[in-house]
Amino acid sequence: MNELPPDPARLRVILAHLEQQLANEETVVTYLRLQRDAVQRALNAAGQQRRTQQREDRGLGDGKGFMAERVMRPRRHVVLHVDDCPMANWQTRVITEAELRTSLHDPEAFHPCEFCQPQDRLDEVSA
Repeated sequence: MNELPPDPARLRVILAHLEQQLANEETVVTYLRLQRDAVQRALNAAGQQRRTQQREDRGLGDGKGFMAERVMRPRRHVVLHVDDCPMANWQTRVITEAELRTSLHDPEAFHPCEFCQPQDRLDEVSA
């Protein structure tokens, strides 16, 4: 809009129209925000259900035990995990707390998972 009319009556009409458009836009923006928030909540709920189902499908524990995962690459070694670690693959076996403590003393063959850090959970489990 480069040129506005000089008379106040038409300027008031234009102003009223612009204010109405802004009010309508605010309504649309509010509605879109509400919809976006609802979709985010639904997405979070679906993700939580998926993670719960994966945990049940994989037989993951409650985070109070430990497991060992055999890894063939880049060189053969074993990765130690907390039993609810989502980073562990299917080639795992349950190990005891004592086995975990012993394994942590051999860093050439055994590596604690960087994600779940089972060595930090030892004190929690013992308590």
